[in-house]
This record gives sequence, structure tokens and C-alpha cells, in this order.
Amino acid sequence: MDKSATALVADDHEAARRLAAKFLERLGYGTVLQAEHGAEAVSLYREHAGEIALVLLDLRMPVMGGAEALRGIVAFDPGARVLMWSGDATDEEVAELLAAGAVAFLQKPVTFEQLSEVLGEILRG
Repeated sequence: MDKSATALVADDHEAARRLAAKFLERLGYGTVLQAEHGAEAVSLYREHAGEIALVLLDLRMPVMGGAEALRGIVAFDPGARVLMWSGDATDEEVAELLAAGAVAFLQKPVTFEQLSEVLGEILRG
């Protein structure tokens, strides 16, 4: 991973957000932006247009949930790489997220190895 690559993590749980940011830094992302909810994630994505290589969105957040944030980011940038995660998503919700443009879904809790494997698959295309 290019150390100049930027990732964005949106999760309303600070501990999950920080852990994901640490994982992404270990995987080589030089900058990891953090958002507490979907509206902040969409705003940061627009503000850093062209810089963000990966977005990790929690499904359930206050203000704006992950599904709505996903739609907002993909509408702004159809090529966005958005990885969704949640601890309690239904199979139907996961299918809807993937149909809406998410590149993958991870079930929380996520290990470093799981995130690394999924990101490798995403980057290989």
C-alpha cells in the first residue's frame, strides 16, 4: 500500500473506529480519517475527493446510517471502494448493501487478518 493512501472509517463506537484505524494504518494507509456517523463520512468523502482509496462504514449509526451514507458516497463517486461492516446485519440488508455499491461486507467483530484478507481481495479487483 502506498503510504500516501487515505482511508475513511465511520463508526459511532469510538473503540471500533480507533481499532479499525489502527488496522488500516498497519495495512499501509498513511492517513485514516474518522467519522462518528454517516453524514460526517459523506462530508469528509466530498471534502477529500480523489484522495480516499477506501471507506469502511458501519451499518448502524445515528444521524445517518451506513446504508444512506453508502448511497451518498456512491452517488458522488460511483467508483468509490466502500466496505461495510456491522455486528447485526441481516442477509437481506447485506444483499441490499452489495447491490447499492458496497464492495464487501464484514461481520463484527473483525480481526486484523479478516480485514487484511478482504482488502487484499478488493485491491486485486
